[in-house]
Amino acid sequence: MDGHKPTPAELTIVIAGGVMLLASFLHFAGGTSVWGRYVFPVAALLPIYGVIMSVQVALTSFAGLKLRRRVFGFTWEQVHLVLGLFAGLPVGCQLHTNGAAVTLIPQEHVPSPLQRRKVIRGLHAY
Repeated sequence: MDGHKPTPAELTIVIAGGVMLLASFLHFAGGTSVWGRYVFPVAALLPIYGVIMSVQVALTSFAGLKLRRRVFGFTWEQVHLVLGLFAGLPVGCQLHTNGAAVTLIPQEHVPSPLQRRKVIRGLHAY
């Protein structure tokens, strides 16, 4: 069972899953990681989703493992779509409400809600 050459999309999923897992151990809001106290259940879901997708793609692409075509009645593509949306939705909501919670960006560089609205309105003009 030889694996096939991974597509650019599969490589993106594998790399993104690895980056999500590594970044989950970095300290952010409140000086804690994703696995720390008070943020664990919700914040840990994002890297967990990324690792699930990454492992599935790595097993099928690199190891050549033949997994079941459907999982609980869904194809793997549908599972990836839903997990990607589940991972992206909290990030989008966080950026929309208060991007300053992620302390990788200094507070003075975080756009105000008014500035974010102007950017969004500008994007809608196109």
